[in-house]
Amino acid sequence: MKKNRKINNRFNDVTGRQFTFDNLKGYLDFLKKEAVYWEKQRNALSVNKNIHQYFSYGSHFNNLLNAINQWGDIDSWEEQKFQQQLNHLQSSHLSNVNNQWLWSGHEFVPRFIEIQEEHSKDSAESFLNYVLKHQVSNIGNKHNFDGALLGYEYTYQNSDLVKRRKTERAAITHLRDQLQQTNEELICEINQTKDSFNSWFEDTQEEQNVWQERSQNTADRLIKANKWVSNKKGKRLESEFSAKLATWQQRIEELEQTFKEKLRLEKPAEYWKKSASKLRWQGIVCTGLLIAVVAIGIYGLADFFKLWLQKEEQPINLASIQGAVLFGSIAAIYAFVVRVLSRLTFSSFHLMRDAEEREQLTYLYLSLTEGSEVDKESRDIVLQALFSRSETGLLAQEHGPSMPGAGEIIKTLSKNKA
Repeated sequence: MKKNRKINNRFNDVTGRQFTFDNLKGYLDFLKKEAVYWEKQRNALSVNKNIHQYFSYGSHFNNLLNAINQWGDIDSWEEQKFQQQLNHLQSSHLSNVNNQWLWSGHEFVPRFIEIQEEHSKDSAESFLNYVLKHQVSNIGNKHNFDGALLGYEYTYQNSDLVKRRKTERAAITHLRDQLQQTNEELICEINQTKDSFNSWFEDTQEEQNVWQERSQNTADRLIKANKWVSNKKGKRLESEFSAKLATWQQRIEELEQTFKEKLRLEKPAEYWKKSASKLRWQGIVCTGLLIAVVAIGIYGLADFFKLWLQKEEQPINLASIQGAVLFGSIAAIYAFVVRVLSRLTFSSFHLMRDAEEREQLTYLYLSLTEGSEVDKESRDIVLQALFSRSETGLLAQEHGPSMPGAGEIIKTLSKNKA
């Protein structure tokens, strides 16, 4: 409930002093202050019986406060309705306020309370009648007389001190009135500031909620977008990785196959290399022997021819049958030896060249199979070329599987690769 609402209420106490309120906060604070004050003064009296009615009127203020607090949420009420309800409550609970309520701020109230405590209710009533109305009634009653006398003493004291006290009291009363008015204005300004702050706080809270909701929506959209991009990129990377993995696996299989082929052909290649070196030396030895035999034959034939030209005595006489047969036999043996040595020489160099070609063909086969898949037909052709029987040239009727040439092998492997 907003307590700084504008109101227009007024009422008087028994002295005729009027109290005007234009702010609900000041109105409620005034009622509470009066109710607390008179309740405290009543509780402080030593005798709770036969007390003046002014001490009990604070309960009417409490009833009015309780009735206002029970309204609940009245912020949505229109000003006219609110003022009507407030006037109705005031007329119900403060109907006799002009005759039964004494403002606690009067300067004579403390003396009135003292007289109630020290003397009686009648004395206190007679004191108020004299002070407020300048009336004296039933002075035959001791209590009334005491009250009137106390009122006279309070009102008329001709000493300078009393005059100064009256002047100071008037000044203090004026200052008190100004202070009360200033207090009401300050309360009103504070309430307005409080309402402005509450309004600003509510607006700021609402803006913060809107901003937070907007930020949350933006964050949700960004998260969804990032998830979508991440999923799409993840799928693309997964596809690329799968393709790369398949290529790597295929490459590994090809390398494994090439390695296996290399292991299988490594020993034959070494064997063919060693055989080529061995056959090279064997051919060189046979060539040396052939040259030596040919040189010896040429030398012997030249010496025999020289003796024949000089018609000297020859070791073998070709004129006789025995000499001709012996010479023919020696020539036949010599020709056979030369023929055998020549065939051994050419066979060694032929087999050396064949071993070198098989070695190079093995490396060629490995280099071709590294980057392409070789089918069974091509593999059979290459293996047939690598492991076919070689012709030595020593036998007249040597036969063996026909060895395909390197060109045919390369052509076949290139077609399979394409």
